[in-house]
Amino acid sequence: MPNLNARADVYCHGGINVGKFQPLPQPKPVHSGTIADCVQWVLKNHQGYPNLYSLVIPLEAGFQKNELYYPDIEAISKRLDFPH
Repeated sequence: MPNLNARADVYCHGGINVGKFQPLPQPKPVHSGTIADCVQWVLKNHQGYPNLYSLVIPLEAGFQKNELYYPDIEAISKRLDFPH
């Protein structure tokens, strides 16, 4: 069973144009907390652009991947064991 209390970071993947030959800056999380907390944060704060957000989680959390995109986030929010 996946661990909804594992730590997670929310990232926003908006279009940043830093120039043709400049490397992209290292993205910084826009929110951190438990997986459950971060899922709720994305659902409340996506401002109509949910596909721009992802969660980075440890593999040990039991989701079989370490990055969750909006379809995954929405599916987690609909789980019976998700705290509402």
